[in-house]
Amino acid sequence: MMDPKIQGAILNGLYNLSAPVQVECQTGNCQWDDFTTLAVASNCTNVTSVSHVVCGRIHAGLACNYTTPTGFFIKSSRSTSSGGEKGTWFNSTAHIQRASQIGSVLNSTIVSFATANMMSPFSMDSPDLTECDMRWVGRHVRNMTVVNGTFNPGIIQDYELYGIANPFDPDYWVSFNVSNETTTLPGNTTFSVGPVDNQGMMTFLSGIFSSTIKDAYGLAMQNSTNLTQTVQAISTSMTYAFGQGPSSINLPGRTITTEQYIKVHWAWISVPVVEVIMGIAFFIATLVHTWRRGVVAWKSSAIVPLFTHIEGWRTEESRMGSAREVEKRAMEMRGLLERDEDGGQRFRRMDA
Repeated sequence: MMDPKIQGAILNGLYNLSAPVQVECQTGNCQWDDFTTLAVASNCTNVTSVSHVVCGRIHAGLACNYTTPTGFFIKSSRSTSSGGEKGTWFNSTAHIQRASQIGSVLNSTIVSFATANMMSPFSMDSPDLTECDMRWVGRHVRNMTVVNGTFNPGIIQDYELYGIANPFDPDYWVSFNVSNETTTLPGNTTFSVGPVDNQGMMTFLSGIFSSTIKDAYGLAMQNSTNLTQTVQAISTSMTYAFGQGPSSINLPGRTITTEQYIKVHWAWISVPVVEVIMGIAFFIATLVHTWRRGVVAWKSSAIVPLFTHIEGWRTEESRMGSAREVEKRAMEMRGLLERDEDGGQRFRRMDA
């Protein structure tokens, strides 16, 4: 029985469902070293112009047979009766390898199939014919990353495989080697698949690609706007599902974090720094100078007038009717804070 994860992956690709790649990247920015893996690749070719089409009249209708370049044979028919029109609007047929026994040497093909689309703007005598195949490949992946939470599959290069006799356990593995013409694939060059799993995938895919629009699978293919992209989506979804299987291994990567640094341009900051230093120096120099001259530190406080004598102003000059008059008169008054003969503090009128 085929792994349900692989079956789900195939259906995700067929119906264009969301199937995110399972990668762990806590920071949202990660990268992985180059690696080699077993993968599924696909190829589709439109063969309408090189296929053989034979049509003939039948009772109350038309029948057509299509033969593609690689030997796929597809039938279609359409007839009209009192019960309405009946006909073939879409048809697909698939071929898989039939191993004579477990452990037989197989080529890398998983399934191959052909489709005939007779829906408008096509017709029975002028259909749209396509051949596709899905096969095992050795895949080398470079620069796989996650950038700002978005997965990037990296640069992918596929290498064709051919079947070999497994020297270790031929009854339990179907094995493949990279073709002799390929000498640049790094890492593993031999890959193996369980024969039961391999046959299960072949059978399931053959059922999907041997259908009409009366079946859910055939309807999905007929409604596909691009059959090549649909088959490729199935292949990609299957490949990523293998990475979550029991035979998969963890691929360690590196997380990338962002650190912020501040670069100080001292030429720009020197002017305000010098200004602050000069202000502090001026303040200290003022304190030292007033201390040496015996000047008492004084602050604007309501306590000062209680201990200070005011000389030189007559009483009638200090009589004001409002706060505004006080402010106006104070702006005209000039005084000097000094010590008197008794050692106290006094304000003396400067023009006195």
